[in-house]
Amino acid sequence: MTLPDLPRFMFSLLVLAVASLSPSCKSLAPAVSLPNQLSLSEQNLAELAGQYEILSSPATSTQLDEILLFRNYFDLQKKPGEGDRIQIEVRNGTTIRATLLQGSQTVKSKTIKGRFEEGYFRFRHSRLIPFLAVNLYRRLEVRMTRLENGNLRVDDSSTGLAFLLCFPVIGGGDSNEKTIFRKIR
Repeated sequence: MTLPDLPRFMFSLLVLAVASLSPSCKSLAPAVSLPNQLSLSEQNLAELAGQYEILSSPATSTQLDEILLFRNYFDLQKKPGEGDRIQIEVRNGTTIRATLLQGSQTVKSKTIKGRFEEGYFRFRHSRLIPFLAVNLYRRLEVRMTRLENGNLRVDDSSTGLAFLLCFPVIGGGDSNEKTIFRKIR
């Protein structure tokens, strides 16, 4: 292999790596409604306002603070404890504000802009985290609605890729559907 062939070889290697990792990328499955589920729109988005438990019921690996605030799940010092909750405020017809509360303290807030699709409020987060020679890319797609009893129903799908310099080396995804978070107030 000569030196002029090296860029073509590197490009071919990059295309092969992306093509082999792309089947591992997850996306949200088509929505399956629950019988006691409300259909959200710009007119009734205020129905989401309230405080919710961080841990789902029944318990899954999904945590509401990771979904709404796109919090770093490697941060072991900030795992939810007793009395921790998420407060959702509606700003306007397409924007909500999620706040992580620990006791009476505000830990983190984030404004989330979304859109309505099939009676759900949908939004996406993505982040590229550079770390020396390794770069991490994470994408999260979420749809949520409210149940008649006030609880929050969330479907989420996350995908991650790790790059060594600019070459993808590993990827994976996870998807959770019909996760319920209990409304506190």
